[in-house]
Amino acid sequence: NCEWGVKVNTKGLIRTREAVVQRRGFTPVELSTVFSELGKFRDTRPTRFWVPAIAAYTGARAGEICQLRTEDILEEQGVWCLNLTIFDAKGRRASDKRLKTRSSERYVPLHSELIASGFLDFLKGQKRDARLFPDLQLGPNGGYFEAMSKWFGSFLDSVDLTQRSLVFHSFRHGFRDACRDADITDDTSMALGGWTGINQATRYGDRKRVPVLARAITKIAYGDFRLSAL
Repeated sequence: NCEWGVKVNTKGLIRTREAVVQRRGFTPVELSTVFSELGKFRDTRPTRFWVPAIAAYTGARAGEICQLRTEDILEEQGVWCLNLTIFDAKGRRASDKRLKTRSSERYVPLHSELIASGFLDFLKGQKRDARLFPDLQLGPNGGYFEAMSKWFGSFLDSVDLTQRSLVFHSFRHGFRDACRDADITDDTSMALGGWTGINQATRYGDRKRVPVLARAITKIAYGDFRLSAL
């Protein structure tokens, strides 16, 4: 307060919640590095392979993936999908599930690269009516993703991907970039990623849109990188 002879210097201060690092998606070469190493966990620690793989090819958030149950992977109009929802198979609110926004509740078709890489075989090996990744435990903030995100950060360091711009959320950044590169409409991109749009009347998660979303997600690609080729 100037009345008391105190001068406040605000130079260099950052507004609350303003980003200090600009995140980015993984390049095709970086994706190859990441999944070549993650592939070593497929048999012993499959969670460490499939959670990042799902993130790369659906754009889903870590929290959305880590809380999935086996019944959340289903066929809708002949298309295998993730049903990202806070409700269980009987339509009751699940106490251990949460989503970031209302538009986060949605159906996301499984990309052909996930299926070709054996995801449905992995699904068949899991218990019915159970969590898809049972080795993940609830963290102190109430999410299953906390330990996974922390481990993934250390993993990136171990493969010399140490840039602060690269984190687990980089899969989501890369997915959105891939939507743009494939000329997928903004409305459909938002439906796939659960991003909030201007027109809140749109029901992004409506299962009636699954055929449209399935056609769109087949266009998602990351240059020369192919998960199924590893």
